Amino acid sequence: MLYHMHREIDNLKNSLLNLSSYLEQTLDYTASALLNFDPELAKEVIKRDETINEMEVEIEEECLKILALYQPVAADMRLVIAILKINNDLERMGDLCRNTCRYIRKINKSGPIPIPEQFTPMFDKVKEMLQKSLESLIKNNASTALLVTEMDKVVDDYNIEIIKYIRKQLEIENPPIKQLLFLMSICRSLERIGDYATNIAEDVCYLICGHIVRHNNYEIDIEETDDE
Repeated sequence: MLYHMHREIDNLKNSLLNLSSYLEQTLDYTASALLNFDPELAKEVIKRDETINEMEVEIEEECLKILALYQPVAADMRLVIAILKINNDLERMGDLCRNTCRYIRKINKSGPIPIPEQFTPMFDKVKEMLQKSLESLIKNNASTALLVTEMDKVVDDYNIEIIKYIRKQLEIENPPIKQLLFLMSICRSLERIGDYATNIAEDVCYLICGHIVRHNNYEIDIEETDDE
């Protein structure tokens, strides 16, 4: 029974990593659609959200099946619960990529506008956060997970800089108000993707130490929790 459960959990982890990989590519497409104002690529991202939703549902069903059939305890239970939560966060990231691309298509219809230079490093940082959050899960590494939570501050700073830029643009004569507001929504969506990556990292910390670390209510002893 234990062997079969662990085999199912390994398959579950692989499915989650497949979803993560697909989402990383979707995030790349989203960045390219914005920086190049490519409405066709944005349309492709919107279509990809359906696949992400299907993958998310399949993983959730597998999680529930494992919980019902094997009734895992201790570390195994924490792992399945963590995957269930991470799966939901990844799906939400897909929704935000879809929303971003809808805004891109609306901006393109009204006429492209200059894109703040901070968007490029912001996309790069968010993607790095996603990669490292999943890396922390694969390697069972709490220090990598905590690094993601620190990186979120950088994304927040980029968000503030872009919002300041947009506000200045709104003060000029006859500003492209609709496009700028859509751009602000895109910035907010990207910042939220960073938040979800942080959620994943926090779930990994829970998986490793067995304590909820949100809101800085628990300190992790890295030396005791990280694998050699």
